[in-house]
Amino acid sequence: MSLTGMFFLFVIYKICKKMYYMFEVVMKFKVISEDEMYVEALKKYYEKHYKERLSMYFGDEDVDAIIICDDSLRHLYEQEHTLVFSDQNQVMTHQIMKYQSGKDFIEFIESIHETDLSGHSPFRTYGFVNGVSCSGATVISLNLAEYLSQKGRTLWFSLEEVPSTQYYLERKSGLSMTDVLFYLIHDPEKLKSRLHEWSNDSFLFLDQVENIHDLSQMTIELLNVLMVILEDVGFSNIVIDFGNRTEWIDKIQMYKKNICLLQSLNHFYRFQFNYKHKNLDVYQVVINRACNNIKAHESVLKMVNHLNYLEEDKEITGKKWQSKMLQHTLVKHLNLK
Repeated sequence: MSLTGMFFLFVIYKICKKMYYMFEVVMKFKVISEDEMYVEALKKYYEKHYKERLSMYFGDEDVDAIIICDDSLRHLYEQEHTLVFSDQNQVMTHQIMKYQSGKDFIEFIESIHETDLSGHSPFRTYGFVNGVSCSGATVISLNLAEYLSQKGRTLWFSLEEVPSTQYYLERKSGLSMTDVLFYLIHDPEKLKSRLHEWSNDSFLFLDQVENIHDLSQMTIELLNVLMVILEDVGFSNIVIDFGNRTEWIDKIQMYKKNICLLQSLNHFYRFQFNYKHKNLDVYQVVINRACNNIKAHESVLKMVNHLNYLEEDKEITGKKWQSKMLQHTLVKHLNLK
């Protein structure tokens, strides 16, 4: 292709990209802080990298936008949606971390929806399945649930026979999958009442079955009934670790379906899974870089998509399912905004 042709295609690409972001941008943000150096640094980064993608203003300009300001300035603004600089990112309580990098700050702003700011989130279900044992579906799904709990009330549970719940979470919730199955079969309305009375924590989980044979009672039909009940009682996000039960995740409707693979067996298991299920296109693929001879619960922090590898999160020494680094990668990989 000639240089003229390449230049023409580049110009078309830039125009299309600009038009895309013109239609994509819905919310406007205004950053106000007494720390002028920090605001100026954010402004320079924004104008260099994100000016075409976001509508952001810096300083107290006269523009109708979502305010991001110091807590000491919040009383000056009566807008319904005001984010306050804090020591953590938590949209549901209208807090946003201060002094993080410009990249992290603006990527977080990009991930915010009007539904988040209004305190309402759509009901969504996420499923994870192992392409082969010890691919890391449990820790990956727990990390996603931990992240989603900042957006809305989230429930995580496992349909594996392996007793991984108590191993990773190191506690019990007081409501087991055995209880849920009993009520689903005999009295669904009682289950709804029980869930209403349950804890109001933003992140909840079901204890695994008390006897592995109890899982034989679970069917696709019962699982679908459970999803309806969970939406009715006010959950925003349901995250399920299906383990190797690919036949269930194939048949149930999920917002995101994920298959976790070991890198060393990546191509083989992709082929095997695709051959058996014929629908790999509906799955997001998450690849575990860990070697087979490393304990899974210590290595699954290397679970990422095939375009963006990460090393182990050195800051996490105990609870591997609370890795902010891994959660950040998952959010990007699953395109959760």
